[in-house]
Amino acid sequence: MNRFSSYGKVVGLVALAGGTALKLGCGSSAGLFGMEDYQRDLLTGLVTYLLFSNSPTDPNAGEGLPGLDGVNCWDLNGDGVKDPTEDINGDEIFDAKDCAGAPGSAGTPGPAGPAGPAGEPGPAGAPGTGTPGRDGRPGTDGSDGLPGQEFFDVFVDDFFSEDPNYPRFDSLPVNVVQIIEPELFDECSCDSTAGFECSPAVAYRVAIPEGYHEGNDDGIVGNDVTMRLFLFRSYCNVCSDGCFVIHVVAKRLRDGAGALDYGGERWVLVDTNSSTKDCEVFFVVDLPLNRGLDDGGVNHGLGFDNDLRPQDFLAFGLQAVRSDGAVYEILGVEFFESSASASPRTDLYRAELLEAPECPAPECPCGTICTTPDGGAGICADTNGDQVCECTSSPNPECTGATCATFIPCNPGSNCEQPVCATIYEGGGVCLEGTTGCAGLLDCTTSADCPTGGLCAVGSCCVVGKCVDPSIFCVAGPTAVTPTTPVKTEGSTIAQEAN
Repeated sequence: MNRFSSYGKVVGLVALAGGTALKLGCGSSAGLFGMEDYQRDLLTGLVTYLLFSNSPTDPNAGEGLPGLDGVNCWDLNGDGVKDPTEDINGDEIFDAKDCAGAPGSAGTPGPAGPAGPAGEPGPAGAPGTGTPGRDGRPGTDGSDGLPGQEFFDVFVDDFFSEDPNYPRFDSLPVNVVQIIEPELFDECSCDSTAGFECSPAVAYRVAIPEGYHEGNDDGIVGNDVTMRLFLFRSYCNVCSDGCFVIHVVAKRLRDGAGALDYGGERWVLVDTNSSTKDCEVFFVVDLPLNRGLDDGGVNHGLGFDNDLRPQDFLAFGLQAVRSDGAVYEILGVEFFESSASASPRTDLYRAELLEAPECPAPECPCGTICTTPDGGAGICADTNGDQVCECTSSPNPECTGATCATFIPCNPGSNCEQPVCATIYEGGGVCLEGTTGCAGLLDCTTSADCPTGGLCAVGSCCVVGKCVDPSIFCVAGPTAVTPTTPVKTEGSTIAQEAN
């Protein structure tokens, strides 16, 4: 404790003493506390000593009494209670952090700090609602691209035919065909001994133009060259083999060499029956020359050598070796080039290659069981009188509605003993062997109740519906099939009720 602290205490004591003296003082003879003058001097000296000196032997000399605690800065009302309103920062701790004064005025901005790293892109904003701006001005035209391939296309309408008055040797003397178009037909097709003698041949020629994109030894494949025939059917009453087949041969001339075969001979079946039987019909037939079998064994063309080049001079001969009963005029032949890499490429059209000059077997042999396009049972029959059988569930439409009471004979040229009409449940009719016994036939309501290939015949003399199949069908014409021996009983038959 320093002297000034002791001084404070002593001064308080002197003040107290003085106050007492004054109280006792004026008019009192006793003096201070009743002391004599010398006593007062001693007391004054003692006080002065205590005031201006510290005892080095007593460390607590001059220590006063503890003062009252001060008011905390956060205690706004000075009551010493931690009121919730005095927790200024809300951390539930009452300390100097709650004593922050009012915010000072903004200081002068410091210099800009270095740019921080770019943040992650924010989500896309909502579409704007402003009016679209005007279109900009058109840009300048780009530079021209490289020219594409140019393909040749040649039309031929000059034809040659054999001069029947000129003796035949190894070469083929020809005359230019005048005015009329040459014709393809086989007027002797029904005479198996005539061979090709009655089938006039027609010839024509074409040169491969400059600019044709030929192949090379580096694996580049020559472009396709297609021969397109334009045919017009004019007569339809000659003898028929049932199909139209053309014999195609080709020769080639090259600079500095003689005539050579180009690709061998081909037999082409022309598709004329699938469209119409009418006369005066125009047909287009595409025969790619230098395309052949693909990896899957599908034939896309005549399969001649793919080694054509500009200046090749080609000659072709056509001859009808099988007739469908019509004469075909050649209106013209077109030769055109197409890209070997294009997709789709020109393919055989309305034509099929054959291994021999024979009409292929019909897809539906007459008198055999078949399945109609709608999945029902049927029989292959010639319903048009053109000697071509097609699958039908009604081989005899004229028998529709026939019953036992309206006995109707049918197909007198068949091999049946008693051919009679019967009506099929689903519609149409069929000619049946009338001597067939009813007891040996399965009952039916519809043709679906019958075994595969069977039809449900209703209205016959069997009274109820009966399943019938091609074994008792009576087919007319040269392709008639002799029915198997019908099951005869003492009871009713298809054509007659029991007595």
